[in-house]
Amino acid sequence: MVAVGAVAGRDGVAFTGLPLAGAVAVMLSGGDAQRAAILASLGQVITIWVGAGVLLPWSGVRTVAAEAGLTREALAQANRLPVIIGIAAATIVATVLLCRACS
Repeated sequence: MVAVGAVAGRDGVAFTGLPLAGAVAVMLSGGDAQRAAILASLGQVITIWVGAGVLLPWSGVRTVAAEAGLTREALAQANRLPVIIGIAAATIVATVLLCRACS
């Protein structure tokens, strides 16, 4: 789901990949609604984080960068490590929740 969310978010618009992440989550859940919700949440959060220009400096961060007195690239660079840590943490939490849902 992390890979699906990251690929879906690469277009630069954070919310266009949400239906894809949700559909793949339902497909991977095997019919279990709780597992589908966990997987969809993970994929959608990753889609938003990548697509909103946090990892890729799209034009969506232009306004925030201008207000901060930075370039789009500098702003994306400053946010890259915290977002990667957040992605790792979200993946770990989703994995733990999925393990609990399976038992």
